[in-house]
Amino acid sequence: MRRVAILIDGSNFLAQLEDCDLGYPALKPLIARLQGSDELAYARFYGAPPQMREYQARWQAFRDANRHILGLDWFQGYRNIDGQEKAIDVALAVDLIYGCKTNHFDRAVVIGGDGDHSYAFKVAKSCKSLLVYLMPNQPSSLLAQIPVPYRYFSVADLLAWGVCDRNKQAGVPLSGKAPSGHPDITPRLRGAGAN
Repeated sequence: MRRVAILIDGSNFLAQLEDCDLGYPALKPLIARLQGSDELAYARFYGAPPQMREYQARWQAFRDANRHILGLDWFQGYRNIDGQEKAIDVALAVDLIYGCKTNHFDRAVVIGGDGDHSYAFKVAKSCKSLLVYLMPNQPSSLLAQIPVPYRYFSVADLLAWGVCDRNKQAGVPLSGKAPSGHPDITPRLRGAGAN
């Protein structure tokens, strides 16, 4: 059985979901779908909490709803004084290359095709199986130049799998939320902005 690492560029992914008029994702069915029959080495969600108060509660509700997923942890970057997210792209690239070097996984799945990752993708695909997932509205031009194998999520699939609900204001679908009273089993936050 192969081991898979699933690395989610969270801010990129959440922004693309919003552009497709989809709400916050349930990560458990998404990770299960991408894992397939392979063993999950780990899954990591890279993001930085929003600065605007109206979004902070939604961000915390999203994290709380996904607290029950074995093998998932959170890398928390930070935001600079202008509100720009920092440390996310570098952390994802470092984890991808480090995981390749130390043989933590046999294949990697990355959600998000940020151009900042292109060199890390090029290096990673030379030593491990790599697949990048994009949303329907994301350009693939950078990935086509490397070339890195990529696929697009379809909105219909994300809805059918129970990952998201329609409407960018929607929270995590009820079917994917941690059950009420479920203990928090996700590891503590990692990263530059973690407490």
